[in-house]
Amino acid sequence: MIRWLKSWRRRRVLVRTHIQLEALRRLALTAPDFMFRDQLIFLANALLGDLQARGIITKGERRELAVEWIKNYVSALLPMLYRDKNAEAIDRLGCFLKAS
Repeated sequence: MIRWLKSWRRRRVLVRTHIQLEALRRLALTAPDFMFRDQLIFLANALLGDLQARGIITKGERRELAVEWIKNYVSALLPMLYRDKNAEAIDRLGCFLKAS
């Protein structure tokens, strides 16, 4: 029974975390300036760090969640950069996606 309860709590925390990460990603995409955007990215990292520190996720799971979040963020950011014709940023992000 205790193992089931711990498993249920872990799943609940992970679902809540995915919702929070998605909200942070959307906010970062609509951020009015780079400082606010950087703060939101830092918050996403801090959220994952907190989960790892509490023992809810492992270091590998943290890395997987972070890579997934970054890929989703960059993939959503690229169309905006194309609209703005920001070739330098597009090139940097394209190289980043290929590397990961």
